[in-house]
Amino acid sequence: MPKTKTPNSDVDSTGAATESTKNETDSPLPENSTDPKPSKLEELEAEFERRVAKSALGGGDAAIARQHSKGNLTAMERMDVLFDPGSFQRMFALRGAGNSGDGVVAGCGKINGRKAYCYAWDFTNFAGTCSADNGRAIAEIIEHARKEHCPIIGLNDSGGARVQEGVASLFGYGHIFNGHIDASGHIPQISAIVGPCAGGAVYAPALTDLIVMARNAFMAVTGPEVMKSTTGKSLTMDELGGYRVHSEKSGRVNLVGTTDIDVLNQIRDLIDYLPDSCLELAPYKPSADPIERPTELAHEVINKVLEQDTPFDVRVIIGDILDMGRFFEVSEAYAKNLVVGFGRLDGWTVGIVANQSTDLSGNLDPDSAKKGARFVRMCDCFNIPLITLVDVAGFIPDDQTEAKDIEGFGAGFLMAYRLATVPKLSLVLRRAFGGAYDVMSYKLSNTSRAFAWPTSRFAVMGASGAVDLIHRRELKKIRTEQGDEAYHLRRNELIETHKTEVVNPWRAAELGYIDQFIRVRETRHRLAEALTPIMEAERAKPRGHKGPNWPI
Repeated sequence: MPKTKTPNSDVDSTGAATESTKNETDSPLPENSTDPKPSKLEELEAEFERRVAKSALGGGDAAIARQHSKGNLTAMERMDVLFDPGSFQRMFALRGAGNSGDGVVAGCGKINGRKAYCYAWDFTNFAGTCSADNGRAIAEIIEHARKEHCPIIGLNDSGGARVQEGVASLFGYGHIFNGHIDASGHIPQISAIVGPCAGGAVYAPALTDLIVMARNAFMAVTGPEVMKSTTGKSLTMDELGGYRVHSEKSGRVNLVGTTDIDVLNQIRDLIDYLPDSCLELAPYKPSADPIERPTELAHEVINKVLEQDTPFDVRVIIGDILDMGRFFEVSEAYAKNLVVGFGRLDGWTVGIVANQSTDLSGNLDPDSAKKGARFVRMCDCFNIPLITLVDVAGFIPDDQTEAKDIEGFGAGFLMAYRLATVPKLSLVLRRAFGGAYDVMSYKLSNTSRAFAWPTSRFAVMGASGAVDLIHRRELKKIRTEQGDEAYHLRRNELIETHKTEVVNPWRAAELGYIDQFIRVRETRHRLAEALTPIMEAERAKPRGHKGPNWPI
């Protein structure tokens, strides 16, 4: 095993002095030597440093090699990537039997110049299993972060509960869960899944605000062997709890990284959009991108907007509105009919929520409502203003939608918007139909400014559906007496009339449901012009805890 040097001696990784060290220690100093004999304090400091250095090796060289063979970094190496160079200060390094750190590396440092706390399960040491003591240590780290108003990050790479400890290890998890619950809504909490995360361990990241997962990681309440023995199903780890399951199906994972380094760099980028705590605004970063810059949408996008029912990628519009075109999308692979993420407008961090017509025509379903409610709630917890781009024709009407409780999730989305106290700007791009429009930050959800493009349309439902409902008797009679050709001719006439007379923005404007119509080219300017004075006023407001960010 490699030798770890201390200021005063050469020691191997077991702490035993080498032969050369013994000879130097046992032999008297030459009479002409100018090297002073170490003081008692220096000897004690050297012993402390030796033990810390040994703890930093985790399970030793062989265990580190096995970790590297899987393409994974060690816990200490992850800290070096996550934190600014030289800023990480480890705590509890000598905790646990043999001053080993007990399978956890934890401490604080700077991320992009801002203080943050982090704990990481060390798979090279006790397989990163949870014990009663290291659970308490992690809870203490979370408490430090909460009291000092700093973000907390958890890096999950663990063999689960320490079976040898029995029920005590479960209480170790209990300390961690309590820490995350108590900190919820107070400070941003981010989790990374960079190895196995199974059993009770999964509830810690589920209690946090955002999760980033590596492609080679695993997260599930049980393993494939137990699954097979209890259900008879044979599943691989990827099929049971791989990144695709949680980023595309469960929606629990918000970002996916190819490697450890990719995951950690995404966390560094994410932190930039978040405040240190609920008591502050997110960092303001002046932009060289002038707010007067015209919103220059491609010709084909404008044509699709004008066509009303033709899908287009709303991210093109988002990018044109935000500073430097930078949009940090989260939960991209889940519920693709709703786009959420972070960006900046005139230097202010903003949360974006937008219907995506390229998937399910942008209409809402239980998954997108859950995704939206969770994101809106998180933004409200941490004082991030919301910009909502509306292009929705309704909820998806089918039996599966009903069975998955669209009423409950839709109501949750509606409640999240209504109760959010952050500044809210909404912009209707095209369709604002039915109850789905009510959910998407409409005027009565305490929206600060309700804008609309000239291409906007407001109605209970689309023209074709409304005509089929309102004129069903007339159309049925025409089809029976005059045939299909006459039926389709009359139906198309009625649809065009309904579009002109009913499905338009004028009634909404007449009733005061729209504050201002804006030209497409002026979108960025008008949104920034509305946001900046509101945010300047927000700076002077007292802020406090708005409650936990529930894991919907």
